[in-house]
Amino acid sequence: MELLVLLAVVLLGFFVSIRRRSYSDSRRARPARPAPPAVHRVRDPDVAHRALVEDADGFSSRPVMPFFVNLAKMRGGRRNENISTVPHGPHWRALRCNITAETLHPSRLGLGYLEPLQREAIQELVAALQPAGAVHAAGEQLIRDHIRSAVFRVIARLCFGDSVDECHVRAICCQVHGMQVAIGEIKPSPRSSMLAKLAHWRRQRRLLAFQGRVNDLCLPLIGARRRRPREDGGLRPYIDTLIDLRVPEGDTEHDGRRALRDDEMVDLVLEFFGAGTGSVTVCLEWTLAHLVAQPDVQEKLRREVDGETPAGAS
Repeated sequence: MELLVLLAVVLLGFFVSIRRRSYSDSRRARPARPAPPAVHRVRDPDVAHRALVEDADGFSSRPVMPFFVNLAKMRGGRRNENISTVPHGPHWRALRCNITAETLHPSRLGLGYLEPLQREAIQELVAALQPAGAVHAAGEQLIRDHIRSAVFRVIARLCFGDSVDECHVRAICCQVHGMQVAIGEIKPSPRSSMLAKLAHWRRQRRLLAFQGRVNDLCLPLIGARRRRPREDGGLRPYIDTLIDLRVPEGDTEHDGRRALRDDEMVDLVLEFFGAGTGSVTVCLEWTLAHLVAQPDVQEKLRREVDGETPAGAS
């Protein structure tokens, strides 16, 4: 019996020594992990101008996302990039030129398409605020959710056109807002380390669940826009420009062109929703807060509105 125990101990020690030696050899053969990029603070205006204007190509890439969850996640060995995550290059220029020259160009937004959407959103916002104002007449009234919903309707119409129904808009708005809240709860991490993923796995799982539900809501809309005949005139929805867009397959302009995958389009749509809704909602909240704090400005604005409103209109 003692001989068997001794033999087992010797075999265990031999196995451990072989394991440690193979692990150390693999560590030596493995290339060293690159150090995180250095952060330089520029306080000289001339240096900043030279870096951002004269040498713009070398400084145009966005900094690494401070979250351990990479929203441009890998699927089948390919990244789903959007304008905020893709490095500066032909792919970035194709995505950037598409949105600036097609959807957000002033000449296209000024063709009488955006104004009816804005007027409809304002009417829906006023209609939503009137019942809430009657309930909270004696106290404070929270209007942020109503503003976000009204702005999101405009962004959704710019993205998917007039064919998107109200139920889809509400569902996507709820999921996008939940995803933004989940991102805000994530503490910045310099690297996407395994320890950070294990420490915050619940938040990561919640964030990815929101993204999965957004995919489930947007993919049918993308498929419907593909099958829908194109209309001449007016503003092309953002998703139509993404369907027709061709991006470089490689890192140079001479590489072949390919169409965007559905997952890439969903990430670009999600970026479009988040950027458009968040910034406009904050601006409207800031404006309304200052109007409440400055009654004289509020009264002046009221007189201007009454002067421009036809008699009998409300």
